[in-house]
Amino acid sequence: MGRGEYAHAGPFLEGLASSTSGEDVVVLNSWCEALLENFEVGAAERAWKKLRSRGLLNEDAPPWQAPDVKGATVHKLGDSAWRILLTGEQPEQCMLLTRVFESRSGKSRLEWTMDAELSAAAGLSWQVESYERTPRVLAKSGELHSGAGSLDFDASPMGPVRITLQFKRPLGSVRAEGRLTIKDVRVTEVRP
Repeated sequence: MGRGEYAHAGPFLEGLASSTSGEDVVVLNSWCEALLENFEVGAAERAWKKLRSRGLLNEDAPPWQAPDVKGATVHKLGDSAWRILLTGEQPEQCMLLTRVFESRSGKSRLEWTMDAELSAAAGLSWQVESYERTPRVLAKSGELHSGAGSLDFDASPMGPVRITLQFKRPLGSVRAEGRLTIKDVRVTEVRP
């Protein structure tokens, strides 16, 4: 890991995840995140699943991440729910939530429910892209509003994808302030 040989570190990390007594979970979790950041999604996911199956982690493998963004606070409410507070000081464009995972079926659907209490046009949308050094956008939702929604995407050929909840200030409007709750977020396989 220290030499940046992430492709070789995966199997080693999986072995450690199978045998650790639990005192090294924080270090192993950060190593999983380093693998994920360096496009070794499969290895990170397998190590997270081993840690979870042994009761050492509670998160999905890999879990949703909330990047540190000035003017935005993200509180996890449960397994698939978040409350997001926007102060109006957030950047013109930023990521609020993101998750990388290995697509098993290719054709999938992202579903969610949102309750929003915002002072201006939200400028919120979901984006799904291939997770590679040069990503390609697979699908993008329209602007999100309160209520249920879904977004179909095709990750064929199967591989890692990144789902992102994005904020982008709509042209001619002020930055949104207020709170929103995103809940019941799930990715399901779409049957033909």
